Amino acid sequence: MRNIFSPSLPWARLEPCHSQEHRSLPADFRAGKQIINIRKLKIVPDPIQLDARRANISFDVQIEEDIPPLSKVHLKVWKIRSFLGFEWKHSTPCLFPSGCDVELCSFVQSLSLNVTLCPVKAQGLQNDGLSFEIPELGGFVRWFASGRYGVEMKISGPNSEQLSCYSLKGEVNGGRR
Repeated sequence: MRNIFSPSLPWARLEPCHSQEHRSLPADFRAGKQIINIRKLKIVPDPIQLDARRANISFDVQIEEDIPPLSKVHLKVWKIRSFLGFEWKHSTPCLFPSGCDVELCSFVQSLSLNVTLCPVKAQGLQNDGLSFEIPELGGFVRWFASGRYGVEMKISGPNSEQLSCYSLKGEVNGGRR
């Protein structure tokens, strides 16, 4: 387990999907190889503040093998609720502009990284200043969107074999306007 957020949020972390904590995931998310090594992922502010205008991401990723053309990204997002010590997940609608089950190069292009990655070759990728705008949300929507989330991202090859899979947990705060 690799904690990528501040120690004050012990539940916020990034880890491969095949770890022990992911026994409840479907077998196709737990099994398979892992050709992407995420060495660093930092999001500022942490937790993400919906009343901020921007958030910044820093990362250091090593792609161990070329990723075949026509590979796909599969994203699943859950809002995590807890009550009396019990946690449960609610699936959320896909809000990514590219979609949540999309060809890898389309997904990468939708991130506006200002780099040409396709086809994706074995390489190291680092960025210490990727910034994204946080859209302005009304009071109720901001309140409703606040909370803890889980995101799972699986990359599969053209024959549906898993190439990599990671799970990220984090928090979004609504703030005040």
